[in-house]
Amino acid sequence: MLLGLVACGMAEDEQDDRNRSIYLTFDDERFMAFCLDRYDLNGDGRFSRYEAERIVEMDCSGQLIRFLDDIDEFAHLERLDCSDNELVRLNVEDCTELRTLNCSRNALTDLRLKNLRVLTELNCSENRLSQLELQTNGILRLLEAQGNRLVMLDVAPCAGNLKANVRANPLLETVYYRPGQQIDFESPTTLIERE
Repeated sequence: MLLGLVACGMAEDEQDDRNRSIYLTFDDERFMAFCLDRYDLNGDGRFSRYEAERIVEMDCSGQLIRFLDDIDEFAHLERLDCSDNELVRLNVEDCTELRTLNCSRNALTDLRLKNLRVLTELNCSENRLSQLELQTNGILRLLEAQGNRLVMLDVAPCAGNLKANVRANPLLETVYYRPGQQIDFESPTTLIERE
């Protein structure tokens, strides 16, 4: 048993050592510059996987970022604020420790949230989303989704004490919810209760 624990510890140290020499580059030059400016821990002018894995909170709002396709490199990210950028798509499905996401005021048409089982707060307001899949977000308790192009929304899989704002979605016909959830909406949207 002791041998197993020592081996695990050695493997982590070896992995950390390997990750120190794996340098990341990101498609978006502004995001790359942001990471180097804020998170280059050793000041070598390069950004390693080791440094990325140490980040649990990131606020890259208002940086004119267009792509965050490599956000999955931040394996331990718990909070992400990427609001007020120029994002069209955002896939955070591999950021499985993410608890809070603010991606408001972008141009998002595609937001992928599958596998985010610990996500509790989501602000995706003021985008161009026509759909929002929340089937695997069972403990989501705060949703800000106003000002989108949603047609249908199912929040029934979310937490029983969910508070959701879905106002200013002129195409939103139906919201499925369950008892105890509070939905702030506008007519002609219809609420349909699910058990």
